Amino acid sequence: ARGRDEGDALTALVRAEEDAAYVYRTARLGGLAAALAEQDAERARALATQLEALALPIPGATRDRDGLPAAALAVLDARGDGALRAAADYEQTLIDGCADALPLLEEPNTVRTVATVLAGHAQHQALIRREAGGDALSSAGWHGG
Repeated sequence: ARGRDEGDALTALVRAEEDAAYVYRTARLGGLAAALAEQDAERARALATQLEALALPIPGATRDRDGLPAAALAVLDARGDGALRAAADYEQTLIDGCADALPLLEEPNTVRTVATVLAGHAQHQALIRREAGGDALSSAGWHGG
């Protein structure tokens, strides 16, 4: 078996994707949310195959708010343009989680999968910022109106 750190990192990433799918299915973000939720659910399934290869248990789908991180709760609790800003900030936490996991991974296919998930969250963030009328490509942080 590969390192425990790798399994723990993958478990956390699957959980984060399941949480994100729940958040976007539940949040009041308009039409964009359904597509984000489906993509996050697909990413959770892709990461779960990596856990399966390590013979580790796969976290189940998130069913309620219990245990969600603060950034996810902020999306659920926000209204109007605040919901889009909270979603963009939430996407940054998902990007950071992937980036933090990458050094813990050993298998090249797993690294590639996590890097793809990271890129997908960067794309989500850009779409959300654009939806809110902000600068979708700024690396300097939120510039939404």
